[in-house]
Amino acid sequence: MDKIFLITIGLLFILMIVIVLKPKDNFNKDSNDNTDKVNKDKVTPIAIGCTYIGGCPKILDSHIEGIVIKRNSHNLILHDVFKGDILLVPINSIKSITVQSKEQISQRVTISRLIALGVFAFGVPKKEKNITKYIVINYINDKNENEDIVIEHKNVPIVAERLHKIIPELN
Repeated sequence: MDKIFLITIGLLFILMIVIVLKPKDNFNKDSNDNTDKVNKDKVTPIAIGCTYIGGCPKILDSHIEGIVIKRNSHNLILHDVFKGDILLVPINSIKSITVQSKEQISQRVTISRLIALGVFAFGVPKKEKNITKYIVINYINDKNENEDIVIEHKNVPIVAERLHKIIPELN
């Protein structure tokens, strides 16, 4: 009885070592990046440590930390380290990439704000002055409507410059 117990414990120990040392990508084939499967081209990171602030109705959450901005030959990709790819924006649909302050962003009256507040959206006062800068990516969605993605990063100018380099029409 003791020999069987020791053998069982030894096998469990070996199994634990194999599981820990085995690379994640080989262990769980479903965890691979879906973008690589679809486009079969190289995915290049542009910026890590971003925070998605808001703007896209397809992404229900706002203020998502740990976003990686990536690209392949066709798409700009917002990748959540916990949920995977949360948004694919075709590069040819991107119209502008700007650096704006919170105040500049809040001054613009968007369609969603107009719907939510009605004509009062034009009269909503600014609550505070803030010099935090954000990256605003304006693109045309699949319904042919303008959408903005607002991204925060500790080094906004460098990330904006990297984004500008991937879109030749903006240079």
